[in-house]
Amino acid sequence: MKQSGFIYCLVLSITLFGCNDKCLNSLGDQTSEFRNLDGFDKINIGKKINLFISIDSVYSVRIDAGENIIQNIVTDVDDEGWLTITDQNTCDWIRTYDHEINMYVALPELVHLFASNTGNIIGLDTIRTKVFRFDQQIASGVNELTIVSDTAFIKLHTGTGDMTCFGETKKLYIYSSSYGYVDCKEFFTPEAWVTARNSGDVQVYSSDSLEAFIHSEGNIHLYGGADKIYLNRTGIGELFKED
Repeated sequence: MKQSGFIYCLVLSITLFGCNDKCLNSLGDQTSEFRNLDGFDKINIGKKINLFISIDSVYSVRIDAGENIIQNIVTDVDDEGWLTITDQNTCDWIRTYDHEINMYVALPELVHLFASNTGNIIGLDTIRTKVFRFDQQIASGVNELTIVSDTAFIKLHTGTGDMTCFGETKKLYIYSSSYGYVDCKEFFTPEAWVTARNSGDVQVYSSDSLEAFIHSEGNIHLYGGADKIYLNRTGIGELFKED
């Protein structure tokens, strides 16, 4: 027993030493930092970061976080216009988890948002674009966006994150194979396609037509009174027409 305790203490000491003194620092006082970046129209966000999106003619990125960790919040823009946001801080298991990292991003147009974060994503303004794409991969936050587009793709591949959409589009494609729910009953469209491979429900609005594919236990709730309905059902989930 004494030997096991000694080994545990030795491993802990080595780990702390390997993480340097930064591991023993507190988060520090909350501070804000502005980043000067090249133009972008796509965002890829990961880690425990909240994202707030504004639409503006001027690009702007502001980070609110503890002064001892803010320098390791990475924001890079590549040649294809992707802004990648991630947290490269180490030894977070020693620090308290009772803190938030908030990212405020303003840009003229957003065409693609890829979420693999455990924070929330909130649209503060209406996103206006011809084609909008949202992809969620291993994310667990709450996502709320208002979109006006010709075509919109909302895809929840994995994770427990939820998606709520408002606005309008001419064509809406929803794919969900995650544990989260999709609430698009106030995202108005005449034509919708929904593929549900999930355990969470999908709520969709369509005033004209719906093609629905149910391959698992999640249900599809249809709003808007669409009378042209095609249903391919191989799972135990059901399609419900709502008022």
